[in-house]
Amino acid sequence: MSAVYVHPQGLCESSTVGDGTRIWAFAHVLPGARIGRNCNICDGVFVENDVVIGDGVTVKCGSQIWDGLRIEDDVFIGPNATFTNDPFPRSRQRPVAFERTLVERGASIGANATILPGLTIGQGAMVGAGAVVTRSVPAFAIVAGNPARIVGYADVVPSRSRTSAPVTAPTISSSAVGGVTLHRLPRFEDMRGALAVAEFERDLPFIPQRCFTVFDVPSSEIRGSHAHKSSHQFLVCVHGKVRIVSRLTSVCTCRPWSGRRNTNTHPTRYSWCMPRNATIRTTTSATTARFSGSCNVQLDQLARVARLRTEGGRFLAFGIANTLLTYAIYCGLVSLVPAQIAYAIVYALGIALAYAGNVGWVFRVHPRLATAAIYPVLYLLQYFLTAGLLEVLTRYGSLGERLALAIAIVMVTPLSFFLSRRMLRGKSSKPPVTRSSAAP
Repeated sequence: MSAVYVHPQGLCESSTVGDGTRIWAFAHVLPGARIGRNCNICDGVFVENDVVIGDGVTVKCGSQIWDGLRIEDDVFIGPNATFTNDPFPRSRQRPVAFERTLVERGASIGANATILPGLTIGQGAMVGAGAVVTRSVPAFAIVAGNPARIVGYADVVPSRSRTSAPVTAPTISSSAVGGVTLHRLPRFEDMRGALAVAEFERDLPFIPQRCFTVFDVPSSEIRGSHAHKSSHQFLVCVHGKVRIVSRLTSVCTCRPWSGRRNTNTHPTRYSWCMPRNATIRTTTSATTARFSGSCNVQLDQLARVARLRTEGGRFLAFGIANTLLTYAIYCGLVSLVPAQIAYAIVYALGIALAYAGNVGWVFRVHPRLATAAIYPVLYLLQYFLTAGLLEVLTRYGSLGERLALAIAIVMVTPLSFFLSRRMLRGKSSKPPVTRSSAAP
C-alpha cells in the first residue's frame, strides 16, 4: 500500500487497495473491501466489507458502498448516490445474504440517484441525477425519473451484452381444477419492457398449427358462441382476463399471461401459458354471472344434469366391471382356499377397486386419506342394505331370489351413487351460482 494515498483524516482498514488510489478526508474503508488501482474515493465515502471496486473508479462525496456491490472499471458514482442491498430491511435482522448489485464497466450514476438492490447497471449506461432505479438498466441506456425510464442511449459503440437471467423460470404445476396444469413460460424483464418466449417442441405440450387473436372486446359480459367436441388449444391471456368452461363442470378465470392446461381424457383440452405471477380464481359454477336472472339458473341446472348423467353412466359401468372382475377372482380362489376366506379377500379387493375407480375415473377427484378410511363403511352399508331388502322381498313379497336381488340392486345403486358422490366430492357436488364482475 506504499503508493496509496490516505488523507490524515481518512480511515482505510483494508490491505487490498491498488496503486495510485486516493482516499480522502472522512472516508472510511472497512477491512474486507477490495479496491483497484487509480481510484478516487472522495470525502465522506463509506465502503463496507463485501465490496469489490475495479480500476479507475471515482466515488464522489457522501456515497455509501454497501455489502454486495460489485463495481467494474472506470465507473463514475456521483455525490450522495444511494445504493441499497436489502429489499425488506428490519432493525437488527440481518439477512442470510445481501442482494448482489452490479455496476458494469464505464457506467455513470448521477448525484442523489437511488439504486434498488439486486439490479445491474449495464456497461456504459448513464443514470440521471435523482433517478430512482427499480429495474436493471440495459447497456448504454440513459435513464432518468422516478421510477427511472429510458430516455435515450449513450453515443458509444456497444460491445457484446451480457445474457440476463429470466425473471421467471419455466415450470409446470398443478391447479385447483382436477386434471388441469399450469404452464409458466420463461419471462425476461428490464426497462425496455418484458419478453416471454416459448419454444414449440420444448415448452408447449403440442406443436400449434394455427393461431387466433381476439382483441378489442367491448365489455366483460361477452360470451363465446362456439364449442369443440375434440380440440387441443394453447390459450394466452395477454390483457384483461378470460374464462373457459370445461366439461360444463368448472370455470377458470385467468388474468394477463396466465392460464391452465386441461389434461383430462375428455376431448376438449385447454393449454395456457403464464410467464409471470398472476391471480387465478377458479369456481365450480358453469355460469358465474355471465347472464342474469333465470338464464343463469337454467345454464347451471343444465350443467349439473349433464355432469350427473356422465358420472352416473361411469359409476354404473365401473360397478358392473368391478363385480365381474371380483367374481372371476373368487371363482379362481375358491379352489385354493376355503370359500369364506376367498369371499373376504375378494370383498376387500372389491372395496379397494371401487374406491380407486370412483376417485380416478368416475368422479375424477383427488384421493384423500379421510375418504379412503371412511369408504369401506359406505360399502358395508350398501351390502347390509341390499341384504335387508333381499330378505324383505323374498320373505314378505314372495319373490324369487333372482328377481328380489335384481330389485334390491336397482333400488340401492342410485343411493350408493349419490352417497359416494357426496363423500368423495364433498360440498362441491352441488356448485353454487356465483356472481362476479370482470373488467377487460
